[in-house]
Amino acid sequence: MMGNDIQKLITLPAWTPRAEFSPSRLLSDGRLVSIFSCDNGLYLMTNRNFGDNDPVWAVGWAESDHWALRVWGSPTYAGDLKSPPAQWALPSLVEVGRPGDLSYASVVAYEKGHPEGKGAAGLVTAKFRFTDGEILHSDVNGYAGVTYCYEAAKPKAADLPTAIEFRLPG
Repeated sequence: MMGNDIQKLITLPAWTPRAEFSPSRLLSDGRLVSIFSCDNGLYLMTNRNFGDNDPVWAVGWAESDHWALRVWGSPTYAGDLKSPPAQWALPSLVEVGRPGDLSYASVVAYEKGHPEGKGAAGLVTAKFRFTDGEILHSDVNGYAGVTYCYEAAKPKAADLPTAIEFRLPG
């Protein structure tokens, strides 16, 4: 499971070569972002424009490959928006200093109230496709480069994230 892996992985500096992370396989090779799956709910986002050896700029969790492609895909996800069943259980983020309850209401309250967040956590305008105007996901930006992604354009209080991104430091 994700637990100890995520604690270690999110402390590596941005642009660390992919080989220094968990073993992974290519899921999507996009123009700007390539997505690698660690086959346990963890995903590595890379950008070859910043060096050789697939330099990683973010580590993410997603409930399925579908959600990894929908959130981090480049170009924008063009597939079916009907979500398949989750492949991976929602992780606990307590060990990395985040709330135990990852419902939308709890995350917003936590991020707005966190001293490092300075009350600035906010819902970003939902990401949508230009081709048909369909909503892909909405985000809550937390402190220290953590983004919680939700399926609905206007998440309900109890909604849980379908993906979580940790931008690497540096």
